This record gives sequence, C-alpha cells and structure tokens, in this order.
Amino acid sequence: MEPRLPDAVAAIMAEGIEDVTIVPVFTGQGGHLLRDLPLLAEGLRTAHPGLRLSVAGAVGEDPGVLAAMTDYCVRSLG
Repeated sequence: MEPRLPDAVAAIMAEGIEDVTIVPVFTGQGGHLLRDLPLLAEGLRTAHPGLRLSVAGAVGEDPGVLAAMTDYCVRSLG
C-alpha cells in the first residue's frame, strides 16, 4: 500500500515528529506481525536513530475490539 511505512515515517520525521506508534490493523498475530513487522520496525530504528517507535498489538486482539466484532456478528443475525 502507498505510502509505504518507511516513506511515511521519513516524511513525518522531516516535519519534526519523532514519536511514532504503529497500530497494526490485523485481527491476530499472523506472519506479517510476527516476522515482517519486527524487521520493518528495526529497519526504521536503524534508518532514524532519533525515532521513538512503538508497535501496538494487533487491533483484533483488543478485548474492546473483540466485543465490538461479537456485537456486530450478533446484530447481523437479525
């Protein structure tokens, strides 16, 4: 997807923003979150030594999000 995360981080750092939180909008801890995202985050930290980067858990593992998904499913039943 565009913009790619490294490009987006570089752009906001150019604006003076040094605190970045990545919020993965995935329903669970799959391959992208377990393998790809840690490598990407490490690359960002290497490329931008002043970057304070944090990575939130998968959005679909949050109890509030799970409750909202359950509510949606129940409402869909009519």
